[in-house]
Amino acid sequence: MTNDDNKVIKELLEVIKNKVGKIETKQGIQSIEIQSMRDQLYVFNEKLDELKEDVNDVKVSLKKLDKKADGILEFANNVDETADDTSKRLTRIERIPAISLALK
Repeated sequence: MTNDDNKVIKELLEVIKNKVGKIETKQGIQSIEIQSMRDQLYVFNEKLDELKEDVNDVKVSLKKLDKKADGILEFANNVDETADDTSKRLTRIERIPAISLALK
């Protein structure tokens, strides 16, 4: 090998070294970006877990409200039945004086 050959080889090695350095730098940046994405995913998952808990709490509250609403409807139906019974009794009571007057 001549000096010219050595010089060409050194230049090629320098170019390769430069390109490898750029690739390593690019890989380092990509590694940092991937870690940043992982961190963001972790935060998103935590928030989703919190939202899931909130949704479950709302479901439980809605079930409780539904049971209370059923109770209120049952109470209202009982009140309606009682009112109907009271109305029928009043009608009977109002007829009693009319019947007693007719008997006299």
